[in-house]
Amino acid sequence: MSASATPRLDLPFLQAGQALKNITHNEALLRLDAGLYLSCSDMAANNLPSDPAENLVLLMSQTPETALTHQAGQIAVFTSGRWMWFTPKAGWSLWDVTDETLCIFNGTAWVKPFPDTAPENLSHLGLNATANPAQRLALSSETS
Repeated sequence: MSASATPRLDLPFLQAGQALKNITHNEALLRLDAGLYLSCSDMAANNLPSDPAENLVLLMSQTPETALTHQAGQIAVFTSGRWMWFTPKAGWSLWDVTDETLCIFNGTAWVKPFPDTAPENLSHLGLNATANPAQRLALSSETS
């Protein structure tokens, strides 16, 4: 095996003849724990807070402060007293705490997977029936 880490979460592999394998294994567990279920409090951070709370998750903006330009668009997780970085991959999801919405990374940007389905924003609605532009509300029921 030539790779030193997994392709999706960058979890380090144990290597044959490696000393202190427990450190590598613990690092993999920390990355898995931090990156598997993300709940983000800032979807466009330009800098890192000086005194972050444990397990704080931030999504760096595309134009962060100069010292963080190499981290643009990455996910930052503060855990075990240090920042852990993840480069999002297409299909990853995270919960936007501020907007209370689920976001999916499409390979380029974080998007909401569901359209705005508030009733006042629907062009037509069918309940157990097919609606169309001419008949914008269709209902089929034994009683209504």
